[in-house]
Amino acid sequence: MIIRWTGLGVLLYLFSCLAIPAAFWAKETTYRLTGTHNVQLAELAVALVMLVFAAAVWFVGSLLNAKGDRHTVMGTPLQNGAALFLLVAWLMPCIAVGQTTHPVWGWLMFPSAILLWFLWLFISGLWTQRHIFYEGRAKLKAERENPNPPA
Repeated sequence: MIIRWTGLGVLLYLFSCLAIPAAFWAKETTYRLTGTHNVQLAELAVALVMLVFAAAVWFVGSLLNAKGDRHTVMGTPLQNGAALFLLVAWLMPCIAVGQTTHPVWGWLMFPSAILLWFLWLFISGLWTQRHIFYEGRAKLKAERENPNPPA
């Protein structure tokens, strides 16, 4: 699979690489603070770390793309990469619920996370396509009004 990005879209991969040691640090810190290996609490700590990374990706992507540049990953704006971290942040409580109650409840929460993720991608993709659509219509209208622009 070819991974492509434009501009500073590579920052999403850097954020992803930083999220793994940050999640490990959150887990170990939770173990040290509680004095026990409370897995469910550690999973919630990892979920909070993923929420922070999602906010950071969204903020950085929105800030960079607001200037009019195209910073994309696989053709989508950089800030849409926050969905990856939101998905992981949602799956951690699903696992914790499945461990503390009955596994069925965790499995029922799992599809809801995927559905929310696809809804996020649809809304953000629809917004991007709408923006491109209106830009294209404005260019076509300008070309129709002035078919031979001065050189």
